[in-house]
Amino acid sequence: MKIAFMRCGFLISIVVISQMMFAQGTGLLINLVLSKQEFLVGEPIFVEISLVNTGNAPIQIRRFYLGFDYFKIVVKDQAGNEYPYGMHRSEVPPDSTASIKLQPHDTISRVVDLLPLLGKGKYQLRDIHTRTFFEPGSYTAQASYVNDKNRIYSIIGLFTVMKPRGRDSKAYEFLVRATELELALKKDRAGAVLDSLIQEFPESAYHILAFIQKFKMYEWSNGQSDQEQGYKAALSLIESYPSSEAADIALTHIMVRADRLMKTPKERKELLIKLVKEHPGTRIEKQAKAGLKKIEGVE
Repeated sequence: MKIAFMRCGFLISIVVISQMMFAQGTGLLINLVLSKQEFLVGEPIFVEISLVNTGNAPIQIRRFYLGFDYFKIVVKDQAGNEYPYGMHRSEVPPDSTASIKLQPHDTISRVVDLLPLLGKGKYQLRDIHTRTFFEPGSYTAQASYVNDKNRIYSIIGLFTVMKPRGRDSKAYEFLVRATELELALKKDRAGAVLDSLIQEFPESAYHILAFIQKFKMYEWSNGQSDQEQGYKAALSLIESYPSSEAADIALTHIMVRADRLMKTPKERKELLIKLVKEHPGTRIEKQAKAGLKKIEGVE
């Protein structure tokens, strides 16, 4: 059964009821939730994808790896044009070591930024939001997942991208300047420009992006001083926005990329305990607790 309606100036046809029944028939439900419905050009477009076991028995599932065809997010513009996945994709699924058991009525979720994955831009610049972005306009996003040879679909999410205006436009100029300096390998100066944005435009939607762009700038560096800069930027984001989806990305950066600073499970555990104590009732508390559970399972 199809349900059609008007939204954001264009017609969308959603296979709502049939998709929900299909998902529930497999015991698995997939959800896609946008962080909001309106974004500025270059602003991160966060979606939270979750799989829910709606049945009464455990289900073996693969983890959320977008590089394989069993998990997809499709973004389309108002004309129905689909944005291709910007990274490398393989049809061969990972082996069983990448699988987990989802218990009855339990949920697994992941936060994804749509821009580096599906926005327009060159492959080598996909993490730089002033070079990879969606043009102003209206868009749809839908996630799908294959389990036990059946593909299930989320309900379609709607979002709009707009040009920055006023002080947001000025903040965006800072981001562009920082990008130019980063690509010229002048990371210290780029970081200083991002720091200025953070200090001068706390009300801007680009404020959170300045933190992200700063720690992403050092993501692949093995130098201790670079990792310290990335660590500080990621931790500052968490402290400023503990309930934001961006906090998930920042915590992942710290746990995975700051290996010269967080050398042992004990050091990681101490940081996670600190985050739990300092940010009760927030999104980062939940993620820190999940991280602690993983560490304690290894110890």
